[in-house]
Amino acid sequence: MGWGAGSAGRCCRLLGLLLCLSGALQPAETLQVLMGSTPLIVSLNDNISIPCEISGYNTAELDIKNVGVTWYLKTPRADQEEKVFTFHAGAHISHRNGASMSDSDLRRGNAALSLPQIQFKEAGIYRCYVIVTPSDAHGTAVLEVVAQPEVSLSPKEVTIESDKEKTLSCEVNKFYPNLVDIKWMKISKNNQDSSVAAEDIHTGASVENEDGTFNVTSILRLQPSLQDDGNVYRCIVSHKTFPAKLLLNSTLTVTAPKSDLGTIIGAVIGTIIACIIVLGLGTFVYCRCLKKNVHELDKAECSLEVTHKALQQCPAVQSRTLKVIAVPVLDPVLCSTDVPRPDEHLTLTCTVHSFFPETIDLVWYKDEQVPEKPFISDATKGPEGLFFCTSTLTFCPKVEELGKKFICKAQFKGSHQYRESAWMLKNLSFPRITGIVLSPNDVEYGKPLSLTWKVMDFYPKDIQVHWFQEDGEIEKCSSVQEPKQDTRGFFYMSSNLQLIPSALDYGRKIGLMVMHKIPPPRKCVKNKQTPSLSGIL
Repeated sequence: MGWGAGSAGRCCRLLGLLLCLSGALQPAETLQVLMGSTPLIVSLNDNISIPCEISGYNTAELDIKNVGVTWYLKTPRADQEEKVFTFHAGAHISHRNGASMSDSDLRRGNAALSLPQIQFKEAGIYRCYVIVTPSDAHGTAVLEVVAQPEVSLSPKEVTIESDKEKTLSCEVNKFYPNLVDIKWMKISKNNQDSSVAAEDIHTGASVENEDGTFNVTSILRLQPSLQDDGNVYRCIVSHKTFPAKLLLNSTLTVTAPKSDLGTIIGAVIGTIIACIIVLGLGTFVYCRCLKKNVHELDKAECSLEVTHKALQQCPAVQSRTLKVIAVPVLDPVLCSTDVPRPDEHLTLTCTVHSFFPETIDLVWYKDEQVPEKPFISDATKGPEGLFFCTSTLTFCPKVEELGKKFICKAQFKGSHQYRESAWMLKNLSFPRITGIVLSPNDVEYGKPLSLTWKVMDFYPKDIQVHWFQEDGEIEKCSSVQEPKQDTRGFFYMSSNLQLIPSALDYGRKIGLMVMHKIPPPRKCVKNKQTPSLSGIL
């Protein structure tokens, strides 16, 4: 039927256009994002790729003009996600140096994120949020960044006179995470294994390097007899990056002593060294073995008595009164909601633990100002004699507080040393999109049609609004109002699109995409007014 076939034909065609425009864009039936169920473990400075497989769309290949992908990262010590990479209708926006995605892979449903030179601070939970107009889906993957230790044992061969002293040093360097186990074992000439006395072992505290890795050294003190000649001492190192325990050996050769003045002088020097080692081991035993009795050691008296024939009848004695202090540890501040709103109370919680004595001051700051008085629980003694407590701060956030840090600070009474943990108010609300307004309400071929959509209640001001259709973005005939601020401090705006429908517009689908710093709720927005427009946030 042609255009001039009568009013009945024209009414039929107009009805067809209205029915098409009033139908909401149907979502893919089973849009899914698959990212793997096991943690992805990578090494420091590796170039990595985090998988994100898209399935459930209804075409052989994806039209990337209708696809949006946003990668987020939540680190263990962060309270909110941060953007890593954004893909929108062919545009690539990297929020991390070197981050990238492949257009060709995305067409085949692979939205993998490539990250060069991965660092420890980038470990955490990665979320791949995918929009295939108008449906959305997301998945998560856990990324762990590790560094395999460099282990050395020196010397590898030891020659020593009987009853003299020497030390073996097992160095474990450049490892991450800071969890390593070092053990010593003695293997006698008849291949019998036996443990080494704990008092002969001194393992220091791990030391952090500039790149975030750690070093630690374990020292074994030897004072063998002639029967120990030929024994092998083994350093056994366990770390997450090792598929099995790492074993390093040192062979011992013991010779008979020489009876001369040098031997006597050496014995005196050896005694002095032994005293130094005993003092060191005393500190080590306290740190490793007596930590659970820390409250009993406070104000105790520690004495060291050295007796030697060179001292004649008077032994050397040194005493010291112990004052035990355990510096408080503050966990990251937790917020009671992921989406703070100005009309709702939120609660910040900070747990303070592992401190001694119990006399501690807790204060909350908003930048440099002191907010309302927080709640602080009573200090409770744990099974190891250390104390813990919890402090909470409840308030209604305001627009002017965006970007402010809320800091929980802990310090001992009368001390200038303190520890703190902070939380920042980064957002208050995500944009709200109102219903579409058509002018005129009745769509007719050849006559102008105005489509207007309002975006409300967003902050900060920066926002992007794009009109699009099935074959790409609509750059002409659209206008975007400059955002204005209401009395509450939030912004609002509107966007307008001017069209003149024709016969070629039959079945045409039009949508609006809003891009803002604040992430939207995870749902598909549909509008069933006439004509129907698919909404993407």
